[in-house]
Amino acid sequence: VVRGRDWKWDNQDGGPGKTGILQKFQGWADEQDNTRNAARVEWSASHRGNVYRVGHKGMVDLKCVKPASGGNYYPEHLQVLGKASPVIINSGDYVQVQVELAEFQRMQEGHGGWAGQLSETVGKVGRVKVVFQDADVKVEVGGQSWTYNPYCLKPAPGERLSESQTTGD
Repeated sequence: VVRGRDWKWDNQDGGPGKTGILQKFQGWADEQDNTRNAARVEWSASHRGNVYRVGHKGMVDLKCVKPASGGNYYPEHLQVLGKASPVIINSGDYVQVQVELAEFQRMQEGHGGWAGQLSETVGKVGRVKVVFQDADVKVEVGGQSWTYNPYCLKPAPGERLSESQTTGD
């Protein structure tokens, strides 16, 4: 790997164009964080390692320059780094927005857009009215309906989803 588009780590890599070896994927917060939105790299120039963002808050510090060989996988089964799979949601479920405001605003692009009043729905329980074909979700919160990106929503605490619903793969 080499520096990616969001690199901000001075010369930890030994300078522009210097390469490193990807050691493993992990969470940005710590190794037990299973979001896999960061990667540990050992730099060839210094033989020192560090953790860099590969999806954390939409930032990508690394760029692949030589794909590794070995191992089989199904690309369509891979999760987007830095994003948990959305919870499967059906009409009638109770949900709430459980992401930070800045992230919520960013995530709404292309999913109903942003209106200032949406900020008032963060943390409030709403009832799902419609799940659209593109997976966007119309939720009624405080008597008003809004369209949400499904990645912004979680089941409301204390509310159970129906038996047939599970977290997506």
